[in-house]
Amino acid sequence: PNHVKDSLDFDFNKIELSNGPTPPDINARCLQLCKDYLSGVWSQQTVDSIVVKRVMGGVVNQLYYCAIGRPVANSHGVPQEVAIRLYGPKYDSFGDNETKTNERLNDVVTAVMASRSRLGPKIYGLFEGGEILAFYKHRPFGVKEQKDPKLRAQVFKNLAKWHAMEAPVKKFHSMSQWLDGLFDCVDRYPNFTALMDEYEMQTFKTYDLELEKGWLKQLIESTGSPLVFGHNDFRSSNIMVLEDKNNNHISDHANGDQLVVFCDFDASGYGYRGLDFGSICYEWGRTFNDYKFLHVFPEDKEIIPLIEMYITESVAIYGKTYAENPVN
Repeated sequence: PNHVKDSLDFDFNKIELSNGPTPPDINARCLQLCKDYLSGVWSQQTVDSIVVKRVMGGVVNQLYYCAIGRPVANSHGVPQEVAIRLYGPKYDSFGDNETKTNERLNDVVTAVMASRSRLGPKIYGLFEGGEILAFYKHRPFGVKEQKDPKLRAQVFKNLAKWHAMEAPVKKFHSMSQWLDGLFDCVDRYPNFTALMDEYEMQTFKTYDLELEKGWLKQLIESTGSPLVFGHNDFRSSNIMVLEDKNNNHISDHANGDQLVVFCDFDASGYGYRGLDFGSICYEWGRTFNDYKFLHVFPEDKEIIPLIEMYITESVAIYGKTYAENPVN
């Protein structure tokens, strides 16, 4: 096959990310999980009476939609469609030895907290290899959704609630460790120098990346960004805008006040507050194809109202002294 030499030749909006092949026994596996953790109407189902579909988009985990083929009139509160998330290998050199040994501990803690706070998907089951979650008909928080005042408000108010969560996990700024791990991966890649030549990576060839890393660490530390419990992958694709069954209107899910749900907590943990703001603002007003061109950052007049929504919610959580603190 021909290699793409120029990003302009590639449609990034059509990328479907996935992690590994679909297991041949996935239907039977999903059915057994639903029988074990949901019981009720699932107890009478067979492999032939359920629907299992793979949901694309993950590079670490595998996600499956699982539903009863012919829904029953009254399931007595037992969901008839769920999402089943199967964990994949998460870390390489990232994190300390304890994190590598218990690489899913933070995920489980975060998922439970997010479920209970209604900031993330409702959890129906936790098992050694994954999670059973509520299935949400949704679309990502894309460019169109960013223009909706109600959606914008809930996203940034919910981000304030997320940052206010107290999690029983390690509390330290992990960015420096993450950067070291990222550079270690590059150093171990045997053909990286050849790739730089093949794809004419002039920036990589011109600058000393170790010096750049050191400069970046110092810059981040100098910001004084507070330590909070961060999502740490706060992008439009990880913010679900809920829809109704017709896939065109905002759902009245959860008493009509839940418009968005956060998802994908593989990177969640304590760190710099600015990371989540930087992640969402970096892609604000952009599609994946816009990454092919020189980035024009949003103007302050677009970003300041978002920050003000966050501050308003934070004041409601912590009190008026929050807004009086210069760092906020």
